[in-house]
Amino acid sequence: MPPLLRSALFWFGAGIPFTIGSITALHAYYPVFPKIELYTLLPIFRRSTLLRPGLYFTTISFTYFLSRDISLGIWFFNLLAKLQEGSFNLLGVSSTEYMEWVTVPILAHQNIGAMIVFVLFGLWMGRSHLRAVVCKAFRGDASVQDADEVMSYRTAVARLRHGRLCQCAHDGGEDPRQTEDIAVGYAGRDSGQCARFYLG
Repeated sequence: MPPLLRSALFWFGAGIPFTIGSITALHAYYPVFPKIELYTLLPIFRRSTLLRPGLYFTTISFTYFLSRDISLGIWFFNLLAKLQEGSFNLLGVSSTEYMEWVTVPILAHQNIGAMIVFVLFGLWMGRSHLRAVVCKAFRGDASVQDADEVMSYRTAVARLRHGRLCQCAHDGGEDPRQTEDIAVGYAGRDSGQCARFYLG
């Protein structure tokens, strides 16, 4: 078992969001359980939009693995987007486009463009590690060590692949294997070519 999973501090930290999330989930079915609110609402721009400062465990866990500069950049541009939204509301700038779960379609397109750049940059920066994962998972490369990881690279890739198949089946696909991720599928058939094609 990896040292991380033997740490009492790790399980104490993991137990906090697990407990709060469980109580909140139980509240949806049994109102006798309290609903734990970890955020508040701050109206801005003449109450035309809202800031939602709060404690989000998923955000904390995500930013833990990021550098301070990247974390600050995400926070700043999220705040900038809210300022854009408020400015649009005051100036009467709007879009007739309908997008489910999106309040400002103009900003949604802007966010997607930023996310594409962010993901591609992350893949490029991690290309050496991803190449090692592919070689270890599909070819059993002995030079790649994954003993200190939470799970082996082979297990992680297998679970990713099976999870994707279950997702496709849940979405109603006739044959989920036909809609399997191209990168993972090709890696299963020819890991060497996949690694060279996707990782340079």
